Amino acid sequence: GVAVGSAFPPALLGRAGGMIGSLLLLIPFMVVIILFSQWFYERCAGFDRPTAFFSAVPGGLTDMTAMAEEAGANQRAVILVQASRILLIVFSLPLWLRFHDGLAAASAFAGRTRLHELAAADVLVLAGIGLAGVMIARRLGLAGAPIVGPMILSGLAHALGLTSAKVPVEVLTVAQVSVGVLLGCQFRGLTWSEFRSTMIWGLLNTAALLVLTALVVSLVSRLTGFDQVSVLLAFAPGGQTELNLLTYVLGLD
Repeated sequence: GVAVGSAFPPALLGRAGGMIGSLLLLIPFMVVIILFSQWFYERCAGFDRPTAFFSAVPGGLTDMTAMAEEAGANQRAVILVQASRILLIVFSLPLWLRFHDGLAAASAFAGRTRLHELAAADVLVLAGIGLAGVMIARRLGLAGAPIVGPMILSGLAHALGLTSAKVPVEVLTVAQVSVGVLLGCQFRGLTWSEFRSTMIWGLLNTAALLVLTALVVSLVSRLTGFDQVSVLLAFAPGGQTELNLLTYVLGLD
């Protein structure tokens, strides 16, 4: 969250008005995704309505599964569908960007701050932003508090020019590996029966969403003038944590 927030430079405040158009287009896009996916899971996969809904909403894995349990949905099915969707998107987008646009994480990492280059004061500032962000977000009851709180607080601090400290490469590497391991852990105990009856529906739905996303990204890019790569990562129905981190690592907008 702190790393993603640090990507908001002071110049961003002057560009904020130009982003309203793409944000407004995001709303109907999300409605279409949810309605289509819920119909797909109910009619094709045979899920009950609560399970279909929480499987359809492209939110954070932790948030969706927690709310699914409270609503009486099949939590295991929601976990498998949500994890398979995020995993497929996080796996396929970097490959597409690498071969289609020539982007690679290695080149983006080359210009990043190293741990030994960071001053002690900057370490304290970044750590303080992270801790304060989590505490404030939890107090406000925000979903995804561990990333949303630090991201907003870090974004404000960097956009207002209060600090220019960046999270070092070594920490980002640990964060990426951790996200990958946590995603993989969601499939523990997966049986062939569960794959055939649950997970494969998540993969099929994600494939359809990627095709729909590609069409919408082309439209949004033409209407707003933003480059298609940044729009793709902004509109891709993956997890906020995974896509924000991927965008930051690749050095995109």
